[in-house]
Amino acid sequence: MIVPWIVFSLIIALLFHHAKLVGRNEAYLDKGTTSTINGFFICVVFLVHFAQYCSDYYSNSVSHLIRQLVVVSFLFYSGYGCAIQYRRKGRDYLTTFPRKRILMTLVNFDIAVCMFIIVGLLLGKSFPLRQIALSFIGWDAVGNSAWYIFAILLCYAAFWASFKLFGSFPQHLRMVTCVILVALFVVALSRIKEPYWYNTMMVFPAGVLYGLYKGQIEGFLARYYWPCLAFLGALLAVVTHLPVIGPRYWASFNLKSISFALIIVLATMKIELRSPALRWCGEHLFPLYIYQRIPMILFSTLHPTAFKDWRCWMYFLLSFVVSVFIAEQYRRFRFK
Repeated sequence: MIVPWIVFSLIIALLFHHAKLVGRNEAYLDKGTTSTINGFFICVVFLVHFAQYCSDYYSNSVSHLIRQLVVVSFLFYSGYGCAIQYRRKGRDYLTTFPRKRILMTLVNFDIAVCMFIIVGLLLGKSFPLRQIALSFIGWDAVGNSAWYIFAILLCYAAFWASFKLFGSFPQHLRMVTCVILVALFVVALSRIKEPYWYNTMMVFPAGVLYGLYKGQIEGFLARYYWPCLAFLGALLAVVTHLPVIGPRYWASFNLKSISFALIIVLATMKIELRSPALRWCGEHLFPLYIYQRIPMILFSTLHPTAFKDWRCWMYFLLSFVVSVFIAEQYRRFRFK
């Protein structure tokens, strides 16, 4: 169906609206740029998730093209942010990290889980007790998106353990420890979960690495920018054509994800992005990601036949408006 591609094209047009080519964008990793990039991808995530409720065109949707790459900027910028805060605040940051980052993320996620349970019960659904219990840690779901929260919490735990518990190690060994821990989580998940649970997780330590050695990396890129961009493009093309099944799938797709994330970073070195709408979406990333399925579930349950014809796009717009409203109100009830 052509409509998803029209919406996808409009999101791309919004990303480059007021964009400007520059010789060097000094703000390529500041809050404005990263929020704009994340805002672009959360809009694409919204489109991909909505497509799951419209079965007649889902197989031809944008998700078939971009797959799990929609979340790589979230993971990379999260890892980068953790590293930058650690460099600025040192061990004080690590002391408060379990409460301010891990616990706060989990509690706010659990508030959303409660809302999904309530919505489900109001719509006549029932959930086994085991499903409800596991949904509070992201291992299962009650209609919400859970895997990403579980994955990012594991990444946060790996970062904290590497830099807090192994604080006496040299920095490069702490970084290696972080990579190893995340890789172990990936291997463990590959035994029991679907690929989308783990096939992008290595992007997080890549972001940590970039944040810790930002000066050295920027110095290298200043001399070899175009060769690096060409190499990453070629690597992405090669890895994309590797088999997507088998025991080494997690490694190949994680490599693909890291390549894609770094291409985004290099692109923003030369392009200033100035989309206020996408920046707002990126600044409200968590509630837009966590709560976007609530209006989709409501409308698809109350009017299921409308999701099998052109009217579904009326509900797409309505679902997005409701999601934006929830995101705007989120600051009133979130755990701080």
